[in-house]
Amino acid sequence: MNDNTPDSVPTDLPAAWIGWDWADDHHDIFLETAEGKTEKIRLPHRPEELHRWFKELGQRFDQRKVVLCLEACRSALLPILLEYSFLELYLVNPKSLARFREVVRPSGSKNDELDCQLACQLVKSHRSLLFEYVTEDPLTVELAQLVSYRRDLVNQRSALANQLKATLKLYYPLALDLLQEDTTTALAANFVLKFPTLRAVQETALHQVRKFFVGQGCRLTEKKWKSGWRRWPGQWASAMKRLGITLTVLWPVP
Repeated sequence: MNDNTPDSVPTDLPAAWIGWDWADDHHDIFLETAEGKTEKIRLPHRPEELHRWFKELGQRFDQRKVVLCLEACRSALLPILLEYSFLELYLVNPKSLARFREVVRPSGSKNDELDCQLACQLVKSHRSLLFEYVTEDPLTVELAQLVSYRRDLVNQRSALANQLKATLKLYYPLALDLLQEDTTTALAANFVLKFPTLRAVQETALHQVRKFFVGQGCRLTEKKWKSGWRRWPGQWASAMKRLGITLTVLWPVP
C-alpha cells in the first residue's frame, strides 16, 4: 500500500525550512513545512517575543528538526537560536544571498520579505552545498560577537569622521589644520563642540585655546609645533595667520 500522501512525511526530512531576515526593529520570517504549506511571519525585535515563538515552534513540530537559514552578518542571534536543539542552522554569506536575489530580481533591489523567502528556498534546494553551523564553546561565540560589534563601531566611527571632515573643509578649514586632518579622535569632537566656528576660536584668548588642548592630553610644545611646521608648512602657516599669532607669541623665548 502506497502511503506517500501529503500528510505522510518521511521522518528523516526536516519538519520545516525557515528563511530569516533581520531588519532594524523586526524580523521577517518565511516558513515552509514539509507538507508544502508556507507562512510569512513578522516578529518584533525583542528577545522575549523570539523565545516565545521558538518555544511554540518546537511544540508545533514535536521538537523535530527545523532548518533555519540567515545571513552570517546576523550572528548576534546565535545565543538565542542555540538554546533550541531542534534547529539546524545555516549562516549564509550575504554576497551569496545577494547573487541568488539577482536571479529572481535582476535589479538587485533589497526587500526584506523577499530575502527571507529566498533564504528559505536557498537552504531547502541547496542545503547539501551549504555548511551547517557547528556549535562552538560559549567563550568563542562571545568573542566572535565582540569582534563583530567592534568592527561595526569602527565602521561607524570612520563614516562619521569622514562626514565631519567634509563638513569642516567647507566652512571651517582651520579646525582641520589644528587637528592635523584627524577627525577620528575624541579631541576632534571636543574641539568642534568647544569652538564650533572660526569666530569662536578667534575670540578666545590664546592661553584658553592652549589650556583646552592640554586638558585633552595634547601639549602644544614648541618642538611639536615646529615638527608640524616642517611637515605641513603651508597648513600651519595658514592656521597661524588666521589666528593672528606668531611663534614667539605661542612659545615666548626667555
